Amino acid sequence: YQKTSMSSGNWLPNIWLPQGIFFDTDGNPDTDAELVAWFGYNPATDNFEWMTGQVDGFQPITDQVIEGWAGELAYSMGVIDDLVNVGLNYIVTIGDVSTFPGSTFTTRITPRVDSTNTPQPGYVDEPTPVFAYTSSTGVISLNPSPEFLIGDPLFVRVGDADMNPDPNVAETLVIQATSQDEQCPPEPVPVDLIEEGEDRGVFVAELPACFSGVAEGTEVIVTYDDGANGSISASSTAKTADTIVESFVTIDQLIVPVTVKGGATRAVKVKVKVSLDAQGLTPCSPLPRVRNPWRCAWPGYRYHAVYPAVPSPAAPD
Repeated sequence: YQKTSMSSGNWLPNIWLPQGIFFDTDGNPDTDAELVAWFGYNPATDNFEWMTGQVDGFQPITDQVIEGWAGELAYSMGVIDDLVNVGLNYIVTIGDVSTFPGSTFTTRITPRVDSTNTPQPGYVDEPTPVFAYTSSTGVISLNPSPEFLIGDPLFVRVGDADMNPDPNVAETLVIQATSQDEQCPPEPVPVDLIEEGEDRGVFVAELPACFSGVAEGTEVIVTYDDGANGSISASSTAKTADTIVESFVTIDQLIVPVTVKGGATRAVKVKVKVSLDAQGLTPCSPLPRVRNPWRCAWPGYRYHAVYPAVPSPAAPD
């Protein structure tokens, strides 16, 4: 048994994680959203404020931009939880394991409570301006839209400040989902939406699975009763994935540059415009050395083929 100590700074506790603003690029709240801003200390202005990331030089973001994002359903605010994993990594030299009993060993790390009474960072306070949907006029969205692949999940969002009376509670509201597909109930299905964080004013939920499995061409509709403002709705139509028809194509001329400096090898990607006759697919001889079969569909579609890596003659310096 051997004990050693390693000195470092304090670990970042979960309660001190900084806040970020995220943009939902695919409409699915279950997937990772894109971080577009974070709230922290900016030494350039000596203020705690919203900033861009390192790529954009930690530029301050104006209140007007933040308020504009808050008025759109695809944006949300929350802690940047990945930062809790950004800390020091330690390399511990164990030695010759074969000399240990049974050639095994156990490493135990015992964290110690901070005794320096480090004060709470200033960025932990509620960021300003408040990131909340402030309009009493509701809006609704259904994603993906205007079409979705059969089997893919559907997500509905509603923004309505009237449904956010308590800034300290993540509240709920109800929408109605309908479709004419026989596998879904004939009457509207109530769906509970949960607020995306306390005081956000935007609510989200996944529709029941029956709406994702409707037949091709079926329209799914979600409706929200906005009180005195009336009802609002959004919709999306089911579609199947594109069908690939395998065939050969005729190519009159194809020039593939393969010369690269230093005599290296590479794979060459070629883009080809498909041309079909009026009778449908036209059989022809395949191109030599094409790794994957050509894909033909309707005239004007473009597809890719990849040649195998070929040796390239050395180019002069």
